[in-house]
Amino acid sequence: MGKFQIFLAIFLLFITYPASAQTQQQQLCTPGNKASGLVSSGTTVSNFGNEQGICAVGSNVAFVSYKIPSYDDLKSIYYDQAKEGTNLHKQLKDQKDQSDIKTSNLDFKQDTIIYIKDKNLEVNGSPFGNKIGIIFVDGSLTFSSDYDYANNQEAGTVFVVKGDVNIYSNVNKINAVIISSGTICTSNNVSTDLCPSGIASQGSALEINGSLIALNPEKKIRFRRNLIDNTKAAEKVNHQAKYLVILRDLFASPLQKWSEIQ
Repeated sequence: MGKFQIFLAIFLLFITYPASAQTQQQQLCTPGNKASGLVSSGTTVSNFGNEQGICAVGSNVAFVSYKIPSYDDLKSIYYDQAKEGTNLHKQLKDQKDQSDIKTSNLDFKQDTIIYIKDKNLEVNGSPFGNKIGIIFVDGSLTFSSDYDYANNQEAGTVFVVKGDVNIYSNVNKINAVIISSGTICTSNNVSTDLCPSGIASQGSALEINGSLIALNPEKKIRFRRNLIDNTKAAEKVNHQAKYLVILRDLFASPLQKWSEIQ
């Protein structure tokens, strides 16, 4: 794994912060298990609940000595400053490429960082290859089909998105970490391409093997699915430990605070 070290520290403390945290930072969540798993957000998460009915929220709960980066911060450090070499391929896709960029046309035959400039990305299938892929997207990211890439422990995909993430209601499985400065919606309407304002009509479950991370506290992760059998989670986010190795410390840049002492 060491040959390609772009970094990730998934924010476990948003969900699993110990009981000794300041009480004003603990907020009631909807009890139950309609949606469950690991997500990260600087604000409340729409329609997310757990069996205990308690979530830890607020930027100072988990980030006492760390700052939350922006999309531009991450792109600058981990794409612009990345050095292409024998073990790493760096690729730009911009106006010279086709109008709609699709994952089925991408190539991860070696560890790859892709920057999609001023365009959207549609996830319509798996890329070629079986290596690590990091994709920075200036526009929006849309999942129109399942994304079943890289079931092995040495490969995976991380999408870093400046715009919204739209997951169509017909999508059932995503193997990836999704990081967004926009809104993440789990059940966009296929015909209107809109995220419903409330819980969508009954449909199928969504399983994400990775994580959902919201960078912008003003945006939300919107869990919008519903099942006929409401004893089961309609959205399940299964944390994958391999991403801690593949992307160690991506979000954990220290926040330096200075003050003059007289």
